[in-house]
Amino acid sequence: MFFQRFGCFGLSLLLISAVNCVAAERRARGADEDERSDAGIRNRSGREAGQKEKGDGELEDVMDEMNGNFRKIRRQVSDKSQNASSLTLAANLVRLTQKATQLTPRLITQAPEKDRAAMLASYRDQIQELAATFADLQAALKDGKNGKAAEIVEDLRELESVGHRKFRAKDAH
Repeated sequence: MFFQRFGCFGLSLLLISAVNCVAAERRARGADEDERSDAGIRNRSGREAGQKEKGDGELEDVMDEMNGNFRKIRRQVSDKSQNASSLTLAANLVRLTQKATQLTPRLITQAPEKDRAAMLASYRDQIQELAATFADLQAALKDGKNGKAAEIVEDLRELESVGHRKFRAKDAH
């Protein structure tokens, strides 16, 4: 009956209304989740809103910043006109990896005492390798060798994957 009276135009309005209702519900649900988090209700990681795991919060912040910089470099590394921006991002990544070297992942702090020293040494070795590779990326960009820089970015993606499998807690991100 509805379709006979309003035709395709009516059906389109009905669909648009339904989509808007779903979107409004999702926005409302998101606001409720934010309010609950602010009220001290635990978030997905089991921590209260704004509360970081002891010893991991700063590392998590550093890694998040590294991730943002690395994503930008991945998108623009082949474009020589973006080299100035890429160089700045690469310098930030070198700085951040040096900072990450001084921090300890939660996975290591939660490991048995007898395993911690070896795990920490392995983590620091891997972070140093990452810093050296970022320095290589920086050098390639300075020399205008964007093809080489793109290859280094692919190597960095593999290092990132290996490092996260090895040192990231299972419940992180």
